[in-house]
Amino acid sequence: MIIETSYMLAIDTVGHYCGIALSNAQDGSLIKKYVLKESNMHDAMLAEMVRKALIDHAIEPYHITAIAVSAGPGSFTGLRIGMSFAKGWCADGKTLLISVPTFDAMIHSLKNKNRNLMQETLCIAKLSHGNQWFVQTFDAKSGVKHNEVSIVSTTELDMSINDATIVIGDYKLEQQDSIYAEFNNSDPEFISQLGYIMLQRGETISPITADSEYHAAFIPTFQTSAS
Repeated sequence: MIIETSYMLAIDTVGHYCGIALSNAQDGSLIKKYVLKESNMHDAMLAEMVRKALIDHAIEPYHITAIAVSAGPGSFTGLRIGMSFAKGWCADGKTLLISVPTFDAMIHSLKNKNRNLMQETLCIAKLSHGNQWFVQTFDAKSGVKHNEVSIVSTTELDMSINDATIVIGDYKLEQQDSIYAEFNNSDPEFISQLGYIMLQRGETISPITADSEYHAAFIPTFQTSAS
């Protein structure tokens, strides 16, 4: 009997760049990731990137048995696009859906690559809008989260950072240790790595009730035409 390989598709649309990753759903090994280095092209290019990935690796859509999608926090529009695409794919009940907290995935990948961290606390600080930041802290030794994602002002963030803290994200990039630079932003490979672990734990969700983790209300911006 021929046993076909099953695959997991990871989707990351929380930032400026649209990214996907294909991995083996049976052992979690990465096959390839695709990242489009053009800002805010998620709606135009996500489906096309997935189509190209499947063609490149001779994978049929029914071979995708799980989709891991970056759930946020991040761009409101980007989150909606990624989650809507994943929910639509999984709506027939044949593909499992995994909603991956973005910051958890970033910390998991950092800890996996840099196991012996000397500091006490890991902090992710990603700019939301204006002087407001998405912030979450984790134990540097275990990777266990100290708290849930919160939104704080620049002043509050400044006051919470000390020498015992490793900061990744958008905060004071010129002062960050370069060894952590690759973890400053979400990445489809990060989503794939934690998504596979969540899949093994059975941490899947219904596409009917799934939603992104926005953490902040949508604030529309309007462009005015010159008179």
